[in-house]
Amino acid sequence: MAAAATAVSGAITADTLWRKSDGPYQVTADATVEAGAAVTIEPGTVVYFAQNTNLVVNSGALIARGTAAEPILFTSQLESTSSAVAGSWGQIRFLDATDDTRTVIEHATVRFGGGLVVHASAPTLNYVVISDNAGPAISVDLQASPRGGNNQAFH
Repeated sequence: MAAAATAVSGAITADTLWRKSDGPYQVTADATVEAGAAVTIEPGTVVYFAQNTNLVVNSGALIARGTAAEPILFTSQLESTSSAVAGSWGQIRFLDATDDTRTVIEHATVRFGGGLVVHASAPTLNYVVISDNAGPAISVDLQASPRGGNNQAFH
């Protein structure tokens, strides 16, 4: 992890842009998207997570649209030291008040965490690679209806 990481934690209550040029981003404690805010992540951005930390979309949107050439990476802060293992960080969670019409993860990799959790929401997931996670790659409850395609999960 680069020394100049942008630290993120706590409630995000205003629209926020995570620029590749300001990264990598370091989630140092649970970060929650609240109050209808949207977190937009630029292609090529790296988001590192400290141990046991989560990104929770509670009542807002996550717009993480990478590209095939510049995917977004969600991973453990330990990855840069080669000591990351499955479950090194928590999860990306989408809860009931997620803004389903705007929430999308596209051309992204989720690695070394606890996977994605979709609870009573309907995010769009396209070209998402979920690897080396502890537990299920994606947990979906009966009230959830995620959509999308061309996703992969392994290890």
